[in-house]
Amino acid sequence: MSKKRMNTSKINWKLIVIIGSSSLLMIMFLIPTIVVIPFKGHETTASSVEVSATDQPAAAETQPITLESPFHVNVLRTASEQVEKVPLEDYVIHVVASEMPADFELEALKAQALAARTYIIRYLMAENTKKLAGGADVTDTVQHQVYKNNDELR
Repeated sequence: MSKKRMNTSKINWKLIVIIGSSSLLMIMFLIPTIVVIPFKGHETTASSVEVSATDQPAAAETQPITLESPFHVNVLRTASEQVEKVPLEDYVIHVVASEMPADFELEALKAQALAARTYIIRYLMAENTKKLAGGADVTDTVQHQVYKNNDELR
């Protein structure tokens, strides 16, 4: 009799494991399907589209792109010992161009721009007690971030 009871307990244990694992698999596949089905087939959902330079009208090419920024960075130019007031976005563009070659991958340039912008904003918000000559915020050397103006970049 004890042998019969042992066989029954083995069967019950195996049955519980099979039912539990199959239920888990059904839940794993059923929930994502239920979430996706309402969105399938809608034509109103649009994917993002990149617009190349050839798709834009020629009038846009004649006007230079200017980025408006309410913040300015006072850069101490070490060669001339003068302070140059640069809009934040222009500062970031020039720092990226000074620190990386233009033929790097686009995503690397984007990452560098994000790092440069984050660095200068955190630096300016920290309100450093160390003041530079002429009321400058940063220098154009590796002490802060390398900055070159348009003439130097050419």
